[in-house]
Amino acid sequence: MTEFGLFATTILTPDNVTTFVGNAKIFGDTVYNYSASKYRRVDRLAQLAHSVNPVEAIGRLKTALAAIPNVE
Repeated sequence: MTEFGLFATTILTPDNVTTFVGNAKIFGDTVYNYSASKYRRVDRLAQLAHSVNPVEAIGRLKTALAAIPNVE
């Protein structure tokens, strides 16, 4: 947040765009701050065919996830 005014709040977005948001919008809606915490949980479902070995599929998924940057 850059500035909190009487009628509007000025926000500088991560891509350097200055955005003016009316305070009625801020106080009336839910505000999500995705940068407040170092970690964020993401759930992903995987559907397997009946012929696939689930233990092998889990191993492959873990290997693929480990190759993605910033995934712990």
